[in-house]
Amino acid sequence: MKIRMGFAALTIAAATAMTCVGQDRMSDSFRKGVVEEKSSHNLNAAIQDYQTTLTQFDEARQTAATALLRMAECYRKLGKDDLAIAAYRRVLQKFAGQSKLVEQSRAVLTNIDPVAGAETPVAKPQAEAQLAAFDAGVPQMAAVKK
Repeated sequence: MKIRMGFAALTIAAATAMTCVGQDRMSDSFRKGVVEEKSSHNLNAAIQDYQTTLTQFDEARQTAATALLRMAECYRKLGKDDLAIAAYRRVLQKFAGQSKLVEQSRAVLTNIDPVAGAETPVAKPQAEAQLAAFDAGVPQMAAVKK
């Protein structure tokens, strides 16, 4: 059990570090684009840098959506269905473009609670508030919100 907890903590730390590095790369390519556009007046290079930024943003959104789905799974396995349902719903609401993850979330929601798997679920306020507080404390989640 202790080994599992240690491994989980190490995995989370590594994922957080990788996300920070990814955000730094995204910020760097954006800044480079601004310099190319404003200072160097090299618009083709600026466009390439902006395209790189957008590609990195898409990758960051996919990673965040996957993390949220995995977090929902963890809540479900712990028997914390309210938090699991809230996290699955958040995948549906915030990451609609991630069709595979949305499909997985909807399938699990339907199995946990058929009403929760509906198109317009009503969230339990306490679970939603806990996830919102978590999101607010994690810069990576705040950065990918629409």
